[in-house]
Amino acid sequence: MQFRLLLILAFVAFLAPDAKAQDEVAPDTVTAEDYRIYSGSGEPLAWEDLVQRVGDAQVILVGENHNDPVAHHMEVAILQAALMMEDRPAAGSMEMFTTDVQSVVDEYLAGYITERHFRSESRPWQNYETDYRPFVEAARAAERPVIAANAPRRYVNRVSRLGPDSLTELPESAKQWLAPLPYAFASEAYKAEWDALMAEAMAGMPAPDSASGGNHGMGMGNALYSQSLWDATMAYSIARYLLDNPEDRVVHIVGSFHVKNGTGIPEHIEAYRPGTRQLIIVVEPVDDPTAFGEEHAGLGD
Repeated sequence: MQFRLLLILAFVAFLAPDAKAQDEVAPDTVTAEDYRIYSGSGEPLAWEDLVQRVGDAQVILVGENHNDPVAHHMEVAILQAALMMEDRPAAGSMEMFTTDVQSVVDEYLAGYITERHFRSESRPWQNYETDYRPFVEAARAAERPVIAANAPRRYVNRVSRLGPDSLTELPESAKQWLAPLPYAFASEAYKAEWDALMAEAMAGMPAPDSASGGNHGMGMGNALYSQSLWDATMAYSIARYLLDNPEDRVVHIVGSFHVKNGTGIPEHIEAYRPGTRQLIIVVEPVDDPTAFGEEHAGLGD
């Protein structure tokens, strides 16, 4: 697998526990003092180093904590940097929109429908206005596409209730919104990370963002199969876009668990499109972004 990892340590005080706090600490108030950039091994990097690595990759996966304004600020900055590069056209890609609303996203970006209709029909997340609208608008201003990458929740819920084999019973009109069936399940490395995540959750500890802003009623027995459907569908959405646009560069934003350590989405992208150069950027909230702790080592290569 061809991937490199960068780590952005963000000042934990910027984490917003609720919508009101998110309004008070908006992404556009973030400054360079609120984060530090490191290589996967802990080498301090400048913004210019990050941009250079973005230019070396074709798929940039940015893992976030969903209520972290620093992460949202960095995602827009990374997309804008990619949009300005002359070697490849760039596209955005988002966990926060599902594949079945791609046409709605396309219509809005092309100027065919108003933002009000776009938002009423695309099922944006509750924190769209403060946290994800700037990403979409950056692509829109550059007249570039945004991939609605994620699996629709109704089918993920079916897996949680009935297991992954139940997807084969769906009509073709439903299967078109998912990764090709049967989709690959979690690797042993990813399963180990998942088990650790669940152990933290069971112990009452705060667990990192795992998928799509919540479990949406997932049964624990099939939860990892549901997680893998999200991962596989997002990866396939990116790979399918690159099949049609092989010269493009994609910046995908997603919860950090889907990508950190090179497991999850990066593994599925490698399976769907072997040899794709991937850059994984994980934005991690910490008390002191100037200190690279041992717990951050090994998140990537």
